[in-house]
Amino acid sequence: MGRTLLVGHQGVSWREWLRSNRGHHDFLCLEPSDSDQSPPGRLTLRRGDRIVASRFFGSLEAQRSPHVLIDATHQLLALAGDDVIVQCFDYRSQPILHQTLLMIACLLRPERFLVGTGMLAGEAGLPIGPEEVDLPVQHELVRSAQRKAQWMKLVEQCEQHIVSLDEVTLDGARLGAGAPLSASDCDRLHLPDVQYAELAGGTLLVISSETPDSAEVARALDIAHATRAVFAAPEHYRHLLCGFAKASGEDFGIGMIQSIDFRSREAEILCTAVSPAPVRTLKFGSLRVTNQGHELGEVKPWAV
Repeated sequence: MGRTLLVGHQGVSWREWLRSNRGHHDFLCLEPSDSDQSPPGRLTLRRGDRIVASRFFGSLEAQRSPHVLIDATHQLLALAGDDVIVQCFDYRSQPILHQTLLMIACLLRPERFLVGTGMLAGEAGLPIGPEEVDLPVQHELVRSAQRKAQWMKLVEQCEQHIVSLDEVTLDGARLGAGAPLSASDCDRLHLPDVQYAELAGGTLLVISSETPDSAEVARALDIAHATRAVFAAPEHYRHLLCGFAKASGEDFGIGMIQSIDFRSREAEILCTAVSPAPVRTLKFGSLRVTNQGHELGEVKPWAV
């Protein structure tokens, strides 16, 4: 059979095609919003019905983290069999998705390239000719309901963890990318209710439950020798999808942030990992999901 690349688009489903054609082949899913994933928000390699490896993604939007898609493709393909079937993300005519698809195809070197009905045959611009497959329509309301069921299943599998932010590397967020300001330096900013602040290059990140006025912001920038300020409230981190990774880089848990106390530097997290968890990297997603399975949407890039 050789390696097979499946490229669909929003509104169609590969479920029935896979049921009829997958057989015993390994299956790599690179579509983070796939409602058949358990749960969505990650990229998985399946062997039979078992997930043998996964990569946290933390979003339903493929264009959110194309670098993670490329890295996950490289890592998970190395673990897959020769005849692996790869379901790519839902394709849209966007430059970043186009380039990402080309890179995935370069890594995969598929012998078969299948596209869903309604996607122009030459739209993806891949070097091998695609075969068009008639795929059934799956409405977004159905996909959303199926994802909600997966989120509820995730919550049932989670247990509570307390993670010290000072003992882990933070990945996927602006938080942790800069040098923390001391308590005295935070006081010098003269901003209301500063719970935490850090400086990365010319950008000042401030965690505060209050929004300062323009004059206060300008003064804080001058004091911090920064050119730009980003303000985030503690509640912006609540319900964010997150993942645990070991010192080796291996992902081993997925869950949701319940709260972060920025003064004590501790995060309360529901996660599928078994306690005590050897978490060395805390990965932040951009999708917020409640404990009742309701999707609250994606936060703006690098806003938290």
